[in-house]
Amino acid sequence: MTKIIPLFLTLLMALAGCSQDLHFKIHYSDIDGLAKGDPLTLNDRQVGKVTAIDAAKDGGYLVSVAIDRASVSAATAESSFYLVDNPQDPARKRIDIVQLRPDGKPLTEGTVVEGSYPGPLGSIPFGTILKEFSNALRDLRGQVERFRQELEKLPNSEEAKKLEKEWRQFMEEMLEAQKSAEGSLKKDLLPKLQKELEDLKKKLQELEQKNGNKPLEI
Repeated sequence: MTKIIPLFLTLLMALAGCSQDLHFKIHYSDIDGLAKGDPLTLNDRQVGKVTAIDAAKDGGYLVSVAIDRASVSAATAESSFYLVDNPQDPARKRIDIVQLRPDGKPLTEGTVVEGSYPGPLGSIPFGTILKEFSNALRDLRGQVERFRQELEKLPNSEEAKKLEKEWRQFMEEMLEAQKSAEGSLKKDLLPKLQKELEDLKKKLQELEQKNGNKPLEI
């Protein structure tokens, strides 16, 4: 009996360790009202929360977060952590996780990552568009996010504005696609959206070359 008790306690500790949250930190230059207890969300679903906020030695803030063990696959080196308004509580903020690729390297306990903010295209309901995408759209979602980041780096010009307009139209189509049935997405809309995104990529790369930048693989 005396041998069983220590073994039982060891097993309990191991099980407890498996259920622990993942803790890491996100660096922001400005927290814009973010507070302890504000949610960490993925596709509008809370998967964690802010546990502490401290001043960073090199400026800005280090935001400590805890993400539920069941959702740690969302926190990878290919994820972006956007500080945004909380639509459920306009007086508060939240951190939205956007995965650029579904197979990114998982973050480890205590890792520090750089946070992100909505850019000039933030008026587009990007979080809503990405909400609850089917498995068939996950890869497209990552491509869309990477394209958006590259588009925001372009200098202000008429050509860039024209491309941004086409991008907005594309995003509106994605929003409509999200409302469609799963079968319709896979059969009709997904190939159409993929082709339109490829066309936008080519135009973006042409603009990058024109501005003397090396085109990036998106």
